[in-house]
Amino acid sequence: MTISTETAYKQAFIHFDELVACMGDNQELQNQARALAKAIQSYEQAHIPFPKPVPQKGDD
Repeated sequence: MTISTETAYKQAFIHFDELVACMGDNQELQNQARALAKAIQSYEQAHIPFPKPVPQKGDD
């Protein structure tokens, strides 16, 4: 599964939430949710510049 637009990204979150809400022990729905989560992560890595954590002075 590949997500290529912001609209598809938003829809993927909605669908993921629906799957999580009803999947229970259903292996097929769990697999669908897992594949969707991987597609969401791939889209985020490619298109969303999340800030990188920077250690604060005095943090070790």
